[in-house]
Amino acid sequence: MVKITTIIDADISHVDAIYKIERDSFIDPWEKTSIKKEISLNKLARYRVLLDDERVIGFYGIWLVLDECHIMNIAILKKERSKGNGSIMLEDLIRIARENGAKEISLEVSTKNLNAIKLYEKFGFKIISTRENYYRKENADAYNMQLIFKE
Repeated sequence: MVKITTIIDADISHVDAIYKIERDSFIDPWEKTSIKKEISLNKLARYRVLLDDERVIGFYGIWLVLDECHIMNIAILKKERSKGNGSIMLEDLIRIARENGAKEISLEVSTKNLNAIKLYEKFGFKIISTRENYYRKENADAYNMQLIFKE
Protein backbone atom coordinates (compact mmCIF):
# COMPACT_ATOMS: atom_id res chain seq x y z
CA MET A 1 0.00 0.00 0.00
CA VAL A 2 1.27 3.50 -0.87
CA LYS A 3 1.46 5.90 2.04
CA ILE A 4 0.06 9.36 1.43
CA THR A 5 1.85 12.25 3.14
CA THR A 6 -0.05 15.53 3.45
CA ILE A 7 0.15 18.72 5.48
CA ILE A 8 -3.02 20.29 6.85
CA ASP A 9 -3.93 23.03 9.31
CA ALA A 10 -3.93 21.72 12.86
CA ASP A 11 -7.04 21.86 15.01
CA ILE A 12 -7.93 20.81 18.55
CA SER A 13 -8.14 17.15 17.51
CA HIS A 14 -4.38 17.22 16.83
CA VAL A 15 -3.28 18.58 20.24
CA ASP A 16 -2.51 15.18 21.81
CA ALA A 17 -0.41 14.07 18.83
CA ILE A 18 1.45 17.39 18.72
CA TYR A 19 2.12 17.19 22.45
CA LYS A 20 3.48 13.64 22.08
CA ILE A 21 5.90 14.79 19.36
CA GLU A 22 6.85 17.85 21.42
CA ARG A 23 7.68 15.66 24.45
CA ASP A 24 9.57 13.21 22.24
CA SER A 25 11.65 15.98 20.66
CA PHE A 26 12.57 18.54 23.32
CA ILE A 27 14.08 18.53 26.81
CA ASP A 28 11.83 21.45 27.75
CA PRO A 29 8.60 20.81 25.79
CA TRP A 30 5.65 23.15 25.62
CA GLU A 31 2.75 22.27 27.91
CA LYS A 32 -0.33 20.73 26.31
CA THR A 33 -2.46 23.70 27.45
CA SER A 34 -0.07 26.11 25.70
CA ILE A 35 -0.31 24.15 22.45
CA LYS A 36 -4.10 24.11 22.71
CA LYS A 37 -4.20 27.89 23.27
CA GLU A 38 -1.87 28.51 20.34
CA ILE A 39 -4.11 26.51 18.00
CA SER A 40 -7.48 27.67 19.26
CA LEU A 41 -6.99 31.23 20.55
CA ASN A 42 -3.87 32.87 19.13
CA LYS A 43 -4.88 34.79 16.00
CA LEU A 44 -1.21 35.32 15.06
CA ALA A 45 -0.41 31.60 15.18
CA ARG A 46 -0.67 29.04 12.43
CA TYR A 47 -0.06 25.39 13.22
CA ARG A 48 0.16 22.63 10.60
CA VAL A 49 0.55 18.89 10.93
CA LEU A 50 2.31 16.43 8.66
CA LEU A 51 0.22 13.31 8.18
CA ASP A 52 1.42 9.90 7.01
CA ASP A 53 -1.93 8.50 5.90
CA GLU A 54 -4.01 9.61 8.93
CA ARG A 55 -1.22 9.55 11.55
CA VAL A 56 0.43 12.81 12.70
CA ILE A 57 4.19 12.41 12.30
CA GLY A 58 5.27 16.04 12.48
CA PHE A 59 4.10 19.58 13.05
CA TYR A 60 5.16 23.18 12.96
CA GLY A 61 3.90 26.37 14.52
CA ILE A 62 4.56 29.88 13.31
CA TRP A 63 3.53 33.37 14.27
CA LEU A 64 2.68 35.71 11.42
CA VAL A 65 3.14 39.30 12.59
CA LEU A 66 2.83 42.02 9.96
CA ASP A 67 5.46 41.11 7.35
CA GLU A 68 7.42 38.74 9.58
CA CYS A 69 7.12 35.03 10.27
CA HIS A 70 8.64 33.48 13.38
CA ILE A 71 8.98 29.72 13.76
CA MET A 72 7.79 28.84 17.26
CA ASN A 73 8.37 25.10 16.99
CA ILE A 74 8.89 22.41 14.42
CA ALA A 75 9.34 18.71 15.16
CA ILE A 76 9.04 15.23 13.71
CA LEU A 77 8.61 11.90 15.48
CA LYS A 78 12.07 10.42 16.06
CA LYS A 79 11.38 7.31 13.98
CA GLU A 80 10.21 9.49 11.05
CA ARG A 81 13.35 11.65 10.89
CA SER A 82 16.00 11.45 8.16
CA LYS A 83 13.33 10.61 5.57
CA GLY A 84 12.89 14.06 4.02
CA ASN A 85 9.98 15.03 6.29
CA GLY A 86 11.78 18.10 7.64
CA SER A 87 12.24 19.41 4.10
CA ILE A 88 8.58 18.75 3.29
CA MET A 89 7.46 20.74 6.33
CA LEU A 90 9.93 23.58 5.80
CA GLU A 91 8.88 23.96 2.15
CA ASP A 92 5.25 24.20 3.29
CA LEU A 93 6.16 26.66 6.06
CA ILE A 94 8.01 28.94 3.62
CA ARG A 95 5.09 28.81 1.18
CA ILE A 96 2.59 29.71 3.94
CA ALA A 97 4.82 32.57 5.13
CA ARG A 98 5.11 34.02 1.62
CA GLU A 99 1.37 33.65 0.94
CA ASN A 100 0.73 35.65 4.11
CA GLY A 101 3.00 38.52 3.08
CA ALA A 102 6.07 37.68 5.14
CA LYS A 103 9.32 39.20 3.95
CA GLU A 104 11.42 37.17 6.36
CA ILE A 105 11.37 34.13 8.61
CA SER A 106 13.24 33.93 11.90
CA LEU A 107 13.84 31.23 14.50
CA GLU A 108 15.99 30.10 17.37
CA VAL A 109 17.71 26.70 17.23
CA SER A 110 20.01 24.99 19.71
CA THR A 111 23.65 25.21 18.67
CA LYS A 112 23.76 21.47 19.50
CA ASN A 113 21.02 20.60 16.96
CA LEU A 114 23.32 20.14 13.98
CA ASN A 115 20.76 18.33 11.80
CA ALA A 116 18.26 21.17 12.15
CA ILE A 117 20.92 23.80 11.48
CA LYS A 118 21.97 21.98 8.28
CA LEU A 119 18.34 21.78 7.17
CA TYR A 120 17.76 25.49 7.73
CA GLU A 121 20.99 26.38 5.92
CA LYS A 122 19.93 24.17 2.99
CA PHE A 123 16.87 26.42 2.63
CA GLY A 124 18.93 29.63 2.80
CA PHE A 125 18.66 30.56 6.48
CA LYS A 126 21.67 32.41 7.87
CA ILE A 127 22.95 32.62 11.44
CA ILE A 128 22.64 36.24 12.51
CA SER A 129 23.48 36.00 16.22
CA THR A 130 23.97 33.69 19.17
CA ARG A 131 21.88 33.80 22.34
CA GLU A 132 23.85 32.48 25.28
CA ASN A 133 22.20 29.89 27.54
CA TYR A 134 18.89 30.27 25.66
CA TYR A 135 18.01 26.62 26.29
CA ARG A 136 18.75 26.48 30.01
CA LYS A 137 17.53 22.94 30.67
CA GLU A 138 19.87 21.51 28.05
CA ASN A 139 22.65 23.99 28.87
CA ALA A 140 22.83 25.17 25.27
CA ASP A 141 23.13 28.40 23.38
CA ALA A 142 20.82 29.20 20.48
CA TYR A 143 21.49 30.52 17.05
CA ASN A 144 19.09 33.17 15.87
CA MET A 145 18.62 32.32 12.19
CA GLN A 146 16.87 34.28 9.48
CA LEU A 147 15.72 33.84 5.92
CA ILE A 148 15.03 37.06 4.02
CA PHE A 149 12.96 36.73 0.86
CA LYS A 150 14.33 38.44 -2.21
CA GLU A 151 11.87 40.76 -3.91
